[in-house]
Amino acid sequence: MNIQRASKSEGLLIATCLLIIWGNRLLTLTAFPGIVHTPDSASYLSSNFLNFDKFSLLGHAMRPWPTTFLYAIVPENFLVLAQLLISGCAAWLFLVTVLPVIKSIRGKWMAGILLAICMSSTSRISWDTLANAQSLSNSLSILSLVFLIRLKIERFSKANFIFFVICIFMLSVQRPANILILVTYFILLIVMADQKGRSSLVALSLFLTISSLFIANNQNHAWPSTYSGYALTGHLIDASPVSINFAATLQKKGAPECVLRNNLQALDPHGSLYCPQGSEWVQNNMTKTYISFLFSHPREVIALMKYGFYGAFTDSSVKYGSSISILPRSIDTLFIGERDPNTIINGSSVVVGNHSMFLPGLFVCLIFLCLVFKTLFLGRIRLASPIITTLIFAFGVNTLAILVNSCFIAAEWTRILEPYSFLITTIAIVGSLLILEEDNKRLSI
Repeated sequence: MNIQRASKSEGLLIATCLLIIWGNRLLTLTAFPGIVHTPDSASYLSSNFLNFDKFSLLGHAMRPWPTTFLYAIVPENFLVLAQLLISGCAAWLFLVTVLPVIKSIRGKWMAGILLAICMSSTSRISWDTLANAQSLSNSLSILSLVFLIRLKIERFSKANFIFFVICIFMLSVQRPANILILVTYFILLIVMADQKGRSSLVALSLFLTISSLFIANNQNHAWPSTYSGYALTGHLIDASPVSINFAATLQKKGAPECVLRNNLQALDPHGSLYCPQGSEWVQNNMTKTYISFLFSHPREVIALMKYGFYGAFTDSSVKYGSSISILPRSIDTLFIGERDPNTIINGSSVVVGNHSMFLPGLFVCLIFLCLVFKTLFLGRIRLASPIITTLIFAFGVNTLAILVNSCFIAAEWTRILEPYSFLITTIAIVGSLLILEEDNKRLSI
């Protein structure tokens, strides 16, 4: 009787999760079937179906090839459908991977509902209606974790290993900053592998890292005005929390006045404020000056990291795409967070102004960290589950990625750090429930 009741409960849970995951996406597709264009979209979209003019496997294009390839093989009228399907499948695969690991029915229900909401909120699926790399990046980040967990569960299944390699490689190509994820995940794989397989994994990880760097370097050169130091000049904009002190440092280092006054506009060769001597100085001096600035101003590093977490765990202040939710807004944003959409253009966050910060996503992460601390350092329970260990490792890797990348991002923290915060929140939900379940099991023995 108990088995039948559990089976019915699991069936109802699956149906509920399916409704949340696919219901939100179906409503969104019905209401917003056309892809949303931004000024960046032109560099992603092909001129017509099966035209690969924006695609380059080696990175000889402004945008990453996974997204431009998808946009070339899918007609523009069906791009929203394609992105919603990919993100929905990634969410569903994650659920069916982690739910069997949780043993109790109550734990399954909590994990299923919370994860379905987290991965199907308007904040997540609004990216799927946009012509941008973010949708595919979010999906690849979840898929990479799915196959990493499956590798751990199935003890190095070949099929899961192949899919994991594909996902993590495409994710690293999507943005050079994701190479950190590639390297650290492969370190975990090398630790997981037996002695015979470690040498081949080392070789594969080196090959993929070098090829990712090669593609990223080629893509960097494809930009007409991108070179070493160009993006770092963005820290002179008021949106950056270090703009005042960084400007003072540059002035001491002899930076041209045109750069200090007009920042990025002084580096645009097609703009009216273009400054050749400023462009030359930035190319030769900006990177080393900025790194020196960070080392000599540790408080500014902390300010950048704090701002990065602010951006990572709050909703974007500018809604690029559009979406509809089957849930009330208060529940829909429960594990995402939001702030007032009262800010400057292009999604750049501002330092001053009144903003509502609603950070339950970060709160979930703090709960997870407290449970991990109790487990590892207070010695009350021991981590028996290898899945918990894998989740803790992935949590740490993505947290480190936010901290490192926050030091170099000058705008759009929410968009750029989205895949990391997305993974961290989902990991915290599953990891917390697994640790509590393990704790209860040991206490009952």
